[in-house]
Formats: sequence, structure tokens, C-alpha cells
Amino acid sequence: MNPWLFPDPAMTSYAMLYGLMGLMLLIAIAMIVPTLLKTDDLKDHEAETIYRGLLKEALREEKLRLDEELNRGSLSTALHAELMDDLARRSVEENRRASAGGDPLATEKKPMRTPMAAITAGVVALLVGLSVGIYSLNGAPELMRLSQDQKVLEGTASTEAIETYLGDNPKDGRAWVLLARRKAEGGDFVAASDAYRRARQVNAKVAGDPSVSLEFGAALLSTESPAHFREAKDVLSAALAQDPENLQLVELTAIAAMQTSDWDLALTNLRVILRHMSPDRPEYVRYEATVRELERRAAADGAAPAPAP
Repeated sequence: MNPWLFPDPAMTSYAMLYGLMGLMLLIAIAMIVPTLLKTDDLKDHEAETIYRGLLKEALREEKLRLDEELNRGSLSTALHAELMDDLARRSVEENRRASAGGDPLATEKKPMRTPMAAITAGVVALLVGLSVGIYSLNGAPELMRLSQDQKVLEGTASTEAIETYLGDNPKDGRAWVLLARRKAEGGDFVAASDAYRRARQVNAKVAGDPSVSLEFGAALLSTESPAHFREAKDVLSAALAQDPENLQLVELTAIAAMQTSDWDLALTNLRVILRHMSPDRPEYVRYEATVRELERRAAADGAAPAPAP
């Protein structure tokens, strides 16, 4: 679904901006066009001249604003070129629209009445004032989107903003990891696991990062779904091979091994933990009891676990 046509709640600012601009355009058409149709020959020519002058000035100011944004670094060269092309198209369309009325002398028209002229001037002033205010507060729509993307890169964007960003940048592995962490923080470990998995698929560096693999394995185990336990064991075992001194990886690998009844792997990692733990710690007794229990299970299953060190 196109987020610009169907904005979600996180994109309320976009909807407000486009809604106001659309409303102003309708008001301008409703007020200005009938007024122009009621002018006499001279005033019609004068109105067209004034309109073209205002249009030229507005387009010139828009070009200066875009050039200034480019010089400040707020716009990329590609986005600047795209906006300049759009500005050129608007200029052509507005000039074509101004010329579409044909020969102003072909039809007799009534002179413009002063109240309508005053209303027209007020509408134009309102359009200019609102446009300047909106651009001052929020910037152009493209810059608003650019600002949201920058928050994603800085790690400060909302979950909804990250999902919108990934809709346009599905191969950004870092953004997938950020989304996975947000999902895990919210307790949605299935969605977090899916995001970690996607991050590893699109980015080789992410796939080879033991710290990300640790988070991925923890999310898989937290789903409490047997369907995810074997994947967790494989992911954690591969990460442990890269970083064998990481005791968090050792512990989670042992847990994943126990969940999949891999007693030999579980015993190997639990014994590593015991070697790094002081016998005076309360956890030592618990781990030692777990080792003895796993040795009994391994013996009952016919496995041949390595002897305790």
C-alpha cells in the first residue's frame, strides 16, 4: 500500500499538509477563476499579467529555497534534481493553464466588482501566508520524509517510521535489526525473530555479527515455540564458534541444546560455565545439579557425554 496515498497514524503530518494544500487549491480555483471571468478586456489582460508575475516570482522563490537546501546539505543532489524537474513541470502547466482561456476579446465581460477583487486579494494573501507557514514549520513533503529516514539511521525513529522506511529500503540490514529490537522490547518475539532473520538475509555483515546472532537466538527462544528451538541452536552454535569466550552465547547455546534434547552440546557448554564460575556463588550449585541431571538423561538415551573436568 502506498503510504503517501494511505498514510498511517504516524504520518498525520503528511495528511494534514496535503489536506490543507488541496483545500487551498480548491478555494483558489473557486474564487479566482469566476473573478477572472467577470473582468473586462483591460482588467482581464492586467489580471493575467499580474498572475504571470506572481507565478514567476513564486517559482523563483521556490527555486532559491531548493538551492539553499542543497547548499546546506538538507537535500541530496538527486532529490534536488527531482524537485527542480517537478518545479519546471509546474511552471509549464501553470503557464498553459493561464493561456487556455483563448482570446480575452472574443467574449464581452462585465467589469470586476470591488468586493470580489478584495476577496480575491484576501484569498491570495491567505494562500501565500499558509504556504509559507507550513514550509517554515515542516519543510517540503520530501524533506519531511527525509527527516523521518534520518531518525531511522540515528536509531530514534518509532516502530511505525522504521516499517515505513523499510518499505522503501528493504535491503537495509541495520534498519531490520532496529525493528527487531523494537519488536522484542514490545514483547512480540515472533515478529522480532522474523526481523532478525530478514536482517541476516539482506546483509552479510549482520549475519556474521555474533552480537546480533545472540539477540536473534534469544528472540527465538523467547517465542517458547518448539519450531524455533532448533533454529536458535544452529544460530547460537555458529555465533559461539566465532566468539567462544562470550559466556552469554555459551549459556544460551546450552539452553537451546536442552530445548532440543541435545544433551552432549548442553553438557559441553554448561561445563564451560562452571569453569568460569566461582564455587562460592549460589548459581554454581544449580548449574552443577543441572549437569548431573543431564548426564543421567544422556546415559538413559544411550549418549556418551564427555567426562566432567
